[in-house]
Amino acid sequence: MSRLTNVLLDLDVVGNTVKANGSYGAQSDFVDLDVNLDELPRLGKLVQMELSGTARLRGKLRGFDGNFSGEGDVDVRQLKLDDTIQIETVSGQFNLGSAPGSPWVGDIVASKVKVPDAATNVLNELKLTLRGIRSQHQLQGVFSSGLQPFSRLRPLKGEFALSGGLGVLEKPKSVSGWKGQLAQLKVEGMWLPARSFSLQAPAPLVVAPGFVELADFVLKGEDTSVLNNRILRVADREIRVEGEMPQFYFPRMSPILRQQLTVEPKDLVAKVNWNYVANPNKVDGHVDIRHVSGGLQVLSDSQVDVNIRTMTANLDFNREAASVDLNILADDFGAVTANLKLPVQQNPQTKAWGIAGDAAMQGSVAAGFTELNWLGPMISGGVRTSGTGQVAMAIAGTANNPDVQGRLFALDLDVFQLDQGVRLEDGNVVVDFTTDKASIDTFEFTVYNRRPPRRYIEELGPLIQGNGKVQAQGVWNLTGLNGEIRLTMDRVPLLQRPDRWMMVNSSVTVQQPSVDGQPLKIRGEVDTLGAYFEMPESGPQTLGDDVFIQGRSELAGQGLPIDLQLRANLGERFYVNAEGLRTRLEGGLRLVMLEGVGGSGQRRSGRRLSATGTIQTVSGTYRAYGQDLSIERGVVNFQGPLDNPGLNVRAVRKGVAVEAGVEVTGTAQRPKVSLVSEPAVPDSEKLSWMILGRGSGSADRDSTLLLTAAAAIFGDEDESTTRKIAKSIGIDDLSLSTGSLTAADSRAVGSKVAIAPGADASANVIGSDDPLLSQRIVSLGKRFSDRVYLSFDQSVTTAASILKLNYQYSRRLSFIARAGADNAVDVLYQFSFD
Repeated sequence: MSRLTNVLLDLDVVGNTVKANGSYGAQSDFVDLDVNLDELPRLGKLVQMELSGTARLRGKLRGFDGNFSGEGDVDVRQLKLDDTIQIETVSGQFNLGSAPGSPWVGDIVASKVKVPDAATNVLNELKLTLRGIRSQHQLQGVFSSGLQPFSRLRPLKGEFALSGGLGVLEKPKSVSGWKGQLAQLKVEGMWLPARSFSLQAPAPLVVAPGFVELADFVLKGEDTSVLNNRILRVADREIRVEGEMPQFYFPRMSPILRQQLTVEPKDLVAKVNWNYVANPNKVDGHVDIRHVSGGLQVLSDSQVDVNIRTMTANLDFNREAASVDLNILADDFGAVTANLKLPVQQNPQTKAWGIAGDAAMQGSVAAGFTELNWLGPMISGGVRTSGTGQVAMAIAGTANNPDVQGRLFALDLDVFQLDQGVRLEDGNVVVDFTTDKASIDTFEFTVYNRRPPRRYIEELGPLIQGNGKVQAQGVWNLTGLNGEIRLTMDRVPLLQRPDRWMMVNSSVTVQQPSVDGQPLKIRGEVDTLGAYFEMPESGPQTLGDDVFIQGRSELAGQGLPIDLQLRANLGERFYVNAEGLRTRLEGGLRLVMLEGVGGSGQRRSGRRLSATGTIQTVSGTYRAYGQDLSIERGVVNFQGPLDNPGLNVRAVRKGVAVEAGVEVTGTAQRPKVSLVSEPAVPDSEKLSWMILGRGSGSADRDSTLLLTAAAAIFGDEDESTTRKIAKSIGIDDLSLSTGSLTAADSRAVGSKVAIAPGADASANVIGSDDPLLSQRIVSLGKRFSDRVYLSFDQSVTTAASILKLNYQYSRRLSFIARAGADNAVDVLYQFSFD
């Protein structure tokens, strides 16, 4: 370049100025520069770009024999260049001399660099420091990023250092360039288990016009992961990359991915090799993965491990096609072989290479599973499976319109959900599938009677013989429309637990909508052949409506809307033992739910399951206040929400002169409980007859019993401690009362027994309140039926005892036989009047 003298430039473009003054070309020449871009928005309108912010550059420019140098400072604020980049600040100064020994120094700081409208910064901050001379200097950099694509706990950040100088290169040819080494590199916040990598040794680096080469680039993780890229070269329009990772540790999933995926690597290590060459004449790339150790893990409450024996994966690509081959062999799992070949093409506008969406592709998948124990946890945490399976699939068509044909087999398939007592065994499943639908060719399971209920064996015994069958057939469209599956159950013991047992016949149809946005229809009928349900008297534990579980998505119920209509028939052998109720139920319900669809067909929040129908008890007892009350009437009427039926229940104590009990009306959420009796007596008398089996005239002798009953009423605890003790030794009643053992009392209605010989005669007075004459009496009773009751009373303070047999012939007439301190047979006829 020839010498320029008297350089003078004064340019003003809509408020943006550029000034230059001086000479250029000789060793002593320099040009003063002053650039002020204060009106970038106005300049952007001229060049049809969106520009904003300010940028200023002041300094000196020199040049001699082709060597350029300069010094100055830069200040950029709120710079935005169209949709390309946005920078909050750039500031610093530099001095770059042209002679080999001239100083090279500089300090530049940039902050908040990102793509416009992006949520996070590509760079939060970048600091560059340059020290040394032209022929030998070092550039150090420290950066931090707002990106967290790999680890939420460790943000992406790092540091690096380049060491070298400018001069004449020997290779690839004699040109001026920069030669040195990448002396330092450390990056944190990676996805890999190491989460950070650091350079193990300086890597030679050469940069020249049209030429870049980085050799022996070795990064090591904080674990044992190593990345060794032997060569990265860009020269003569050719790119070459070659390297390996001797041990690549597949990372475990992040907490977010764990909620979406059911399988993750477990200690899985592989060796990875790669090489890539691209020039104007060809593209040839290859990635090879080989298993070293470890396997996979199915995520569930009890995790299932899949130990991989061998695994190979190959990716090859050129300017004609990209192909993938995968082979996996795992112990106690099976083998998988897959291949896919996709044609590629170059975009005529962008010149970029990509998958040819309309060209023919081909591929296949073949898998044989020797054990399906991993399938259950993928379905649900409490499901367990076993059996064998096969999958064969052919892939054709194009990437934009794929054509998939395949068949799935599952043989000797067992599906258990043991916490609910569900056991499906000896299953055979054959499903033909295409790109858009799955057709069930075979779906059948045998359900064996493995565990009988703990009670009502005589009534349910005939049902326990034989086995049940579950079958399904139909077509399920993956497009979500016009599919139908029919499920039938024949004598299936659906639940098999000692406390929950149920056998059903059912026929249910699931229909996909014919129009997008309409609900999934479920129609059918379930007939109960026999059932036994037992629940503790405390009832199932539930969470209140104001309790929210952290991490549970509230959007889970916003999937496909459901239109459910089922008819449920209880049959003639439906027994329950729950909340103190022991009875047989009969009746039926029609269950309806239209979830997620409003009256106009628009989506709305989910609706509760509702029911219509009536369920009623047939005989049975209800345990209340420590007594087994006979159910005279038990009707539960459903006309709306399933959790709030209407109640009409009456239970009384039979076999006594006054048959007293409780009556429950209203609804389940607002029940109304009252005391009833026949004949009608005051509530205090009703309570005494229901709890003690007699009137309250002698209640003072049984204050302990009344207190216990009161505690049961107000404490809502029907199963008292004495009741539990009595049941454990095989009797019905165990009580401790205060009274007297007198012959006179032994014949009185409701008295305990007779007095022992030699006892104080004053104790014969019924209702005596003298504490010195009263006795503590332990009573044990066993009821053989509603009419026959056997009791034994023993005085604590004397040796007197009585064995008494009571036969209630009718409500008014009873026969009492005694043996012990008093031997007698009494005939009692009782009547009451106001």
